[in-house]
Order: sequence, then structure tokens, then C-alpha cells
Amino acid sequence: MRNLGRSVVVVCCALPLVSALWLHAVEAMTGNEYRTISALGKISYVNGVMEAWLLANRFMGRDGEPDVRWEATFGRIVRCADKKMTIGQVSAITEKYIDAHPAEGYYDVAALVWSAMLEVCPVSFPDTEDPRGPKGK
Repeated sequence: MRNLGRSVVVVCCALPLVSALWLHAVEAMTGNEYRTISALGKISYVNGVMEAWLLANRFMGRDGEPDVRWEATFGRIVRCADKKMTIGQVSAITEKYIDAHPAEGYYDVAALVWSAMLEVCPVSFPDTEDPRGPKGK
């Protein structure tokens, strides 16, 4: 029983340290840091950003109606990329944007992905279903 007590104390003392290290490990990456990782790492990071937006897109809004704020910021990017691009293309677009805007290298990569995608995704999507249905109906 005494060993169990020690184990509990050790776990309780170590948990905050492990949590602090884990939280530090998942900090957002900047564009400057992004430039230093491997090609696979870049694709994986961009994939994580896009997957998060894709999942959030499915849960935003109420009663089947999209959230207006979400739609204005991320919705069109998610629809554009999800229907028309591979993750390799999104990663290449992001890398090209980061290379063309070195002054923005201190921004989070997610913000840079967003900026890059805004440049290539059109405002309207004739080949993509609008979740609100046909206009005027």
C-alpha cells in the first residue's frame, strides 16, 4: 500500500511537468519555422490545418444553417480546397505564399495558409453545392 501511495504522489507531481512540456510542444508554428522543416513535415502541417477547418466546418452553424462568421472567414476556403485540390496543392500554394511574403514570416502557419488560400479560391463556386441551396430560393 505504501508503494501505491508513492506512485500516486510521483504521478501527481510529474503530471504538471509533463503537461507543460506537452503544451510547449504543440505551439503554433511560424512561417519562419515552417521554412526549416522537411517537405513531408510541411505537407503534414498544412494537412492538419485544413483537416481542422474541414471538421470545424461540419460542426459550425445551427439547424443546418452555416454560421455567418465561419462562412465569411473559412467556409469558402474549405469548400474550394475540399472539392478541387489535393493537400499537396494546398501545401505548394502555402509555400509559394510564404516565399513571396517574407515579412509575414512571424505569423502562424495557419494564418498564412488562410491568406494563401484567399488568393486562389474564388468568391463563388459554380461547381460546388452551396449549403444554403440555390440562390433566390
